Amino acid sequence: MTERRVRWQPYYAVVALLCAAVFISYIDRTNISVGAIAMRLQFGWNETQKGVVLSSFYVGYISLMLASGALANRFGGKIVLGAAVVWWSLFTVLTPVAASISLPLLVTARIALGLGEAAVFPASMNMIGRRVPVLQRSRAVALVTSSLYAGTVFALPVTGWLVQSYGWPVPFYLFGAIGLLWATAWFARVEVGSDIEAPASAEPTPIPWSKLLKLPAVWAIVVGHFCSNWPLYLMSAWLPSYFARTFGVSLMNAGLLSAAPSLSAFMRLARRPHGQFRRDESPE
Repeated sequence: MTERRVRWQPYYAVVALLCAAVFISYIDRTNISVGAIAMRLQFGWNETQKGVVLSSFYVGYISLMLASGALANRFGGKIVLGAAVVWWSLFTVLTPVAASISLPLLVTARIALGLGEAAVFPASMNMIGRRVPVLQRSRAVALVTSSLYAGTVFALPVTGWLVQSYGWPVPFYLFGAIGLLWATAWFARVEVGSDIEAPASAEPTPIPWSKLLKLPAVWAIVVGHFCSNWPLYLMSAWLPSYFARTFGVSLMNAGLLSAAPSLSAFMRLARRPHGQFRRDESPE
């Protein structure tokens, strides 16, 4: 019986680190969904103030999304993503300090967190384009994308347990430290440049934005993406509060119940067809 072995490829480590970066970005943005329940009680926020805290992340996130892609194309995904993870990890660690000083300072820290996390997907796609062979890119994108759901599934119940057992600041310190450890591995392991040789005739060309924005297929992608992200962000931000307030469950159970939609999405995206080999995964 012939044993099938998969040869290790250099880009595997890059894709694994990209998946880890997306995972970390979602545990860092999601932990406050559960933490805010305890923070509201300590600081005496009303629901409007809590809503401002939960939504302020997206102000920074949407503000720097396009610029992050341009920076990644200009300076490379390694530098941009590495710097972004360090930036948002520091603001994750600083979140309890900001919250203890004032609500406006906490909102500022959350906006700064969003500014950093805006780079995670543009820089990741840049790295996939530079480091992953053409026939493997769809698989790499699926793995990276599924990591956001894995991060949400992990963050919600674990944050609930940490807050309930050790206090609400602990998830921010712990998850921020994980991001800084990731950055150390990223800069040590990933080289600057590209592992994929560009065609000899390839020359940089300007993006035809006017033509792209007139294509119905582009708008179908935009609308579909919006419809997918709206419930994702709504549920990740507010489901823990809904379960805790409406049903009176514990923080850990609120996080656990809130993770169910993301768990089902992760299982759907992470499935891989069996019996298929790519050029670099042939049996020996």
